Amino acid sequence: MPINATLTEIESLAEKATNNSLSLFFIVFFSSYTITSLLFTRDPLQYYVDFSYSRFLLFFGLSIIATVIGLLYKHHIDVKNENEGKNQRFHVRGVIAAPNGWKNIMDKTHSDVIWIVKVPILSGRFAEYRYEEIPSIVSISTPPRCPKCKTILAERKSFWGDYLWYCPTGDFQKKNKLNFFKESETVRVLAIRDLEKSFEEFNSTGY
Repeated sequence: MPINATLTEIESLAEKATNNSLSLFFIVFFSSYTITSLLFTRDPLQYYVDFSYSRFLLFFGLSIIATVIGLLYKHHIDVKNENEGKNQRFHVRGVIAAPNGWKNIMDKTHSDVIWIVKVPILSGRFAEYRYEEIPSIVSISTPPRCPKCKTILAERKSFWGDYLWYCPTGDFQKKNKLNFFKESETVRVLAIRDLEKSFEEFNSTGY
């Protein structure tokens, strides 16, 4: 994905988040102001007309507090839903066809865990991959595996946005900024380069 496109997406998300926060703030502010005027004054319209600086600061401060609480609660629900698998969104760059199955070609250690690198199995007597095909055939198995017992890891998102990777056996756990699927993109790039180097060494030495 181009860097410009990625930056555009981030800016778009930031703009939406800002708009949502401002909308929530104004809804809370005017709702509380209106409800107070209806409950505690005989003339609600006059309550708006008679501007009071201290009253404005009071409602402004209370609205900020209510907005922050609302946003934190929404974030808590989003994290909970993601951990329960309700909001899973996986970014797929492309589907690699493997009609004959997969072949594991290496275990690569990255971010303190083990990633299995695989390629589709070719059929035919003289079937083999070419150097230029490497970027299109390499795939990474996710989730990764525990570096101690090679059990498939699990992950949970924290309230602060990072991820806890842990082994169900209890032998291993670590925090990571990215989830399995985002981190596997980096592993795939590194694995592609490792395979390219192997091809280059083979072509230069002949074995």
